[in-house]
Amino acid sequence: APSHALQGLQYLLPKLNENCSNFADLPDLEFTLGGRRLTLPPEAYAMRVMGTAEERAQVASLLHFQPRKGVGMTLSSTCMYAFIKLDHHTDYGPLWIMGMPFFRFFHVTFGLSANPADRRIWLSGASES
Repeated sequence: APSHALQGLQYLLPKLNENCSNFADLPDLEFTLGGRRLTLPPEAYAMRVMGTAEERAQVASLLHFQPRKGVGMTLSSTCMYAFIKLDHHTDYGPLWIMGMPFFRFFHVTFGLSANPADRRIWLSGASES
């Protein structure tokens, strides 16, 4: 996500406890895409990272919201927000890459065409099946 959007989220989202104890208190994120209002639950944008302390630190190094140095690394897993900063501007505005968190909650179909005006994206909520 663009850094200006992540800076805004930093003020809106509560501090995520490294042991995930406040996971149930996290809000849904709502946004509009192509005129459609979409909602992402906390399960889509916060994650429990497992592995060695070194492996979890490597994952954390990619993320915008960095866990405090060393905090949570004595646990067997660490909760982290799954946002990566991407400051790339296109002719249409800032580039957003929705990524796997988005695809876990929405079925996405891409309609490709040689003519860019005919390209489409269809969304529907993913089921638990």
